[in-house]
Amino acid sequence: MILRRLTQHIKAQNWFAVVLDFIIVVVGVFVGLQVSNWNASRQGELSREYYLERLATDLSQTIALSESLEESALKKSAIIERFTVALNDTESQADELVAATRSYLSEGTQLIGFGIIWGTYEDLSSTGNFSVLQNQKLVERLINLSTFFDYMADSYRVNSDWILPFDTSLASEFDWMRYEDKTAQLFPVLTLEEQSAEIRVNATLLRRHAALHHWFLDYSVRANQDSIAKSRQVLGMVQGERGIFK
Repeated sequence: MILRRLTQHIKAQNWFAVVLDFIIVVVGVFVGLQVSNWNASRQGELSREYYLERLATDLSQTIALSESLEESALKKSAIIERFTVALNDTESQADELVAATRSYLSEGTQLIGFGIIWGTYEDLSSTGNFSVLQNQKLVERLINLSTFFDYMADSYRVNSDWILPFDTSLASEFDWMRYEDKTAQLFPVLTLEEQSAEIRVNATLLRRHAALHHWFLDYSVRANQDSIAKSRQVLGMVQGERGIFK
């Protein structure tokens, strides 16, 4: 439309109209470019806020998960400590020792590990889209945190692989399942005194096993505490980028 009108004005030598049409074309192109740039910038800001919000959610959930795992590990450590106190006390009553043993074998031997919520980082990493965050320092902190998570996950696998054979050894040398509520009925009935005597005969084996699990749980507590501290630091940076300060 503009081109046809411009051609007509040139043929008619209407130079004022030609100049006016030219200005209209130039201004139109300029405005179009500005709108395009604004849309691109706006889209970039929306993408940045989207990923920052997702990162904040992941980090908050990781902190909550780590706090829960830390609490569970501490509770199970306390169970082990109560068991060893009863086991080491030669004057502890049979019912007390048996109850502590049942609690230890059913709850204290559960491995508490290390968990994270890290899907947003993996999304950014797999797509190479870190530039959307527009903050190289934040990217570096996220990479460092991810490296820490990988190290802790590998350490958990190594430690659990190391300790599990001792569980197998205990099961082969001691009637562990006699003290599990779900399987106790499969064994001949023993009095509390007989159960207490069996436990004391195997005291060295049980004490060694308890020490291993206590060590593992202590490691889990420290690992999750480190995860909480490091995640909170990075979460603070993410929230700062979002303009949220606490």
